[in-house]
Amino acid sequence: MGDSKLTQFFNCKILRDHQIIDEHLWIQNGKIVDPEKIFYDERRMADFRFDCGGKLIAPGFIDIQINGGFGVDFSHDIDSVDKNVSIVARGILAHGVTSFCPTLVTSEPQVYKKVLSRLRKTPGGKHGATVLGAHVEGPFISPDKKGAHSLSKIVTFDKGFDSVREVYGNLSNIAIITLAPELAGSMEVIDKLVEQGITVSLGHSSADINIAEEAVRHGASLITHLFNAMLPFHHRDPGIIGLLSSDNIDSSKVYYGIIADGVHTHPSALRIANSTHPEGNFLPTFLAVRLGGKERYSRVLIISYSGHSSADIHIAEEAVRHGASLITHLFNAMLPFHHRDPGIIGLLSSDNIDSSKVYYGIIADGVHTHPSALRIANSTHPEGSITPFNGCVQFFMSLTGSITPFNGCVQFFMRSTRCSLVHALEVASLHPAKALGLEQHKGTLDFGADADFVILDEGLHVYSTWIAGDCVYTDTETTRNRCPAECHC
Repeated sequence: MGDSKLTQFFNCKILRDHQIIDEHLWIQNGKIVDPEKIFYDERRMADFRFDCGGKLIAPGFIDIQINGGFGVDFSHDIDSVDKNVSIVARGILAHGVTSFCPTLVTSEPQVYKKVLSRLRKTPGGKHGATVLGAHVEGPFISPDKKGAHSLSKIVTFDKGFDSVREVYGNLSNIAIITLAPELAGSMEVIDKLVEQGITVSLGHSSADINIAEEAVRHGASLITHLFNAMLPFHHRDPGIIGLLSSDNIDSSKVYYGIIADGVHTHPSALRIANSTHPEGNFLPTFLAVRLGGKERYSRVLIISYSGHSSADIHIAEEAVRHGASLITHLFNAMLPFHHRDPGIIGLLSSDNIDSSKVYYGIIADGVHTHPSALRIANSTHPEGSITPFNGCVQFFMSLTGSITPFNGCVQFFMRSTRCSLVHALEVASLHPAKALGLEQHKGTLDFGADADFVILDEGLHVYSTWIAGDCVYTDTETTRNRCPAECHC
C-alpha cells in the first residue's frame, strides 16, 4: 500500500502531539499525510478504508540495542549475517518493532570487520524491520565493568582515533558506539565520532560524574542500559547515572536505555529514573538468542559493607509494614542504590508499600550528598523529604541477556513507573528516534513522517504492524480479513 493510493484508517485512536486523540490516520506514498490538504488540493477521497475496530495506532517501536533473537546472536553467527539479520528483522515485527539497530558485543577486529560490512542500513518492508545501522557495544570498555563481555577482547584507545579504525574498519554502517569515557584518549575519539554522525553512548564504564559530564560536553548523548555495567549510584559521586539530573550539562539532551524486563532493573529503579528524566528514556530489549531460544544468565555478587543498615528492599518494606516510617540520612550508611535491589532507598518509590507514608532525612550540605542525588530523591518522592540531618559498598553483577519481547518491555515499564500510556509509547518510539536524530521521520505520527506504526489493543498486544504504509504483520485471521486486498500481510 506504500504507493500513490490514499488509505484511511478509521474507528481508531491515534497518538499524536503527546496525546491520544480520536482521529483518522491517512497515508500515501509510504508517508502520513494531512487529509485536509488532500481534500482541498486534490479533491479526492480514500482509495482504501481500514476499520481499526476502536484500537490504538501508535508510532512503530524502535529498538536500538538488540543483540539477536530467534536463535541468532549477531556477534557469534558471523558466517550468515544477511540471513541472521533477516530472521530477527522479520521476527520482531510481531512485537511492534519497525526499526532497529543490530548490536555487537565486544569482539575481535576480524569479527567486527566481517559483520559490519554486511550490516547495511536497509529500509524496512514485508521482509522485516528497518535496519538503522549497527550498535557496537565495545571493545573500548572498562575491564571492571565488562559484564558478560570477554575480558581478553577489550582494548584501549592507545592510538587515538586510529584504534577505532583498526578495530572496526569502515564506519559507514555504524549508528551507535558504546564506550567507556574514562579511557585515555576517549574525548578526542568522541569528538571525531560525532563529527562523522555516529551517536556515542556511555556504558560498561567506571566513570565518575565529572568524566561523564565531560564526555557529554564532547558530544556523547546516550547511556547504554542505565544502571547495568556502571558504578552504582552513590550520593557523593553518582557516576554516569548522575547525568540524568546534572546541572553542569544540558541533561535534556542525554538519552538512556533502561532494560524494563523485571530482571535487569528493579521497578523502583525504573520509577526513579523515569521521575528524574522522563523525556530521556528509551527501551532496549537487550535480546540475544534467548528470544525464541534458551534463557541463560549468571550472577556474581560481591558485597563489603560497614554502616547503620544493609537491609535489602524486601526487609525494608517489611519494616514499613510493621510501622517504620522514617529513613535516617538517606543514602548515607546504607547500601547504595542498585537497580536490581535498591535497598532502603527503594522505599521512596516502592509499589509494595504506601510510599507516601515514608519520610526521609537527607544531608544537604554539599559533602555528604551530591546535588544530583538530592534532585533524584526530591523528584522521586518530593512529599517525603524532611529537615536534613546532620559504608563503602562494592557491588559487581554480571547478568546477560533478556528474554522479554519489546511490547512486553513497554507493558512492564508502564506498570512499574505508573506513567501514562502516552509516555510509555513515546519511550518506545519518539525517544529513541530523538536519540538518533530521526524524529522528523520516525517515532511520530506527524504529517510527513514515515508511515511506520503499530495497531494495539487495550493490553498493548500487537494487532498489526505497518512499515511505509504496508501491513507487514498481523496476529489473527480476523485482522487479516479486515486488511485491504493490497495488504499482503
